[in-house]
Amino acid sequence: MNWKALPREKVLQSISYYIGFIALGLAMVSTGPALPNLIEHTHSTIDTFAIVFTISSIGSLLGAYLGGWLFDRIKGNVIIATSLFLMAACLFVIPIIRQLWLMAAVMFLLFLAISQVDMGTNTLMTWVHGAEGATYMNALHFFFGIGAAVSPLLIGTMVNLSGEIYWAYWLLAMLMLPAALFALFTPSPAIRHRKSEENAAARNTHSHLVWLMVFFFLLYVAVEANFGKFIFTYIQTTALTGQSATGYQINSIFFGMLTVGRFLAIPISSRLKPRTIITIDMAGVVLSFLIILLFRNSLTAIWIGTLLLGLSLASMFPTGLNFAEKHLHLTGRITSYFYLGISLSNMLTAWVIGQFFERSGPFSLIVILSMLVAAELVVWVLIRLATRQQPTHPEETH
Repeated sequence: MNWKALPREKVLQSISYYIGFIALGLAMVSTGPALPNLIEHTHSTIDTFAIVFTISSIGSLLGAYLGGWLFDRIKGNVIIATSLFLMAACLFVIPIIRQLWLMAAVMFLLFLAISQVDMGTNTLMTWVHGAEGATYMNALHFFFGIGAAVSPLLIGTMVNLSGEIYWAYWLLAMLMLPAALFALFTPSPAIRHRKSEENAAARNTHSHLVWLMVFFFLLYVAVEANFGKFIFTYIQTTALTGQSATGYQINSIFFGMLTVGRFLAIPISSRLKPRTIITIDMAGVVLSFLIILLFRNSLTAIWIGTLLLGLSLASMFPTGLNFAEKHLHLTGRITSYFYLGISLSNMLTAWVIGQFFERSGPFSLIVILSMLVAAELVVWVLIRLATRQQPTHPEETH
């Protein structure tokens, strides 16, 4: 990363997106450690509360759909700032809600805004730095990891002090505001327009690769999001430990290792090709779930598996986006396809896991996530085959 060589406007844009991603991390993972309190507030159970996850994923779905249209037409930083203000409002009211339907409605709006910030910031970062921006992209997700690692500890501390989640969510809401203001007063990058393909064969190859990447991101986020969302409750409901503190610690260490992994990926991404990094990451993810599956009754195995899983998942998403930028020339529309798949995945997998978790026991979480990992491994092999002879796009100017 050579900050001195960047124009001042690109430096400000990058800093704006880094601050926004800290806020995104704080908000996105807040549901997991607060889940028992939210279930208690709404007088529900895990399987009935799963409808909230489904509705929130519909919000993400709509946010991704709208984002594909909005970011190709409207100044991106204005959209980011507006979404962060909406996130602050939703986080403020969540702890005082007592009806399940109202919780679902507010979560719908929250995740619609989260989807806009997540998808939009990744898109804008590729527009600022182009295909050679792997280090900046990994740094972006490193800052998400900071917010994601702090969020469970912040919520756990506030719950332990007060026995409730009010001040935890109100503090999260206040932390959205600086990010929103910084984005609002920072210039937006120029809107990138889609390149026309040279011939029908090129269009066909391009389309196939887009859909393979959609499935890759869909499966990746299904594993990362649901592990982070349910691991606290998994620890609480197994016979391994009855201590809530252990659940908070494991939840936090998972996101902490995501942060460490993304920090390590910043220098690594300047030395290794994206496909090499993702292949190594996939091997680590498979090994993580093998450890947890084979030693299911060992709390130590869960600690080791969680550490390795967080480290292995860390750079897969930002590196995958950089890989896609090199091969696909990302526009708002293409990136929205990735996020539409992610939202559909979250909507379906969270609901399925909620049903099996309640009726078949907590270990069903690990079984389902292991199946998703196996599917992702197959998709990655297909992507490697599809891009073996394909030239990459040169860095774009705009």
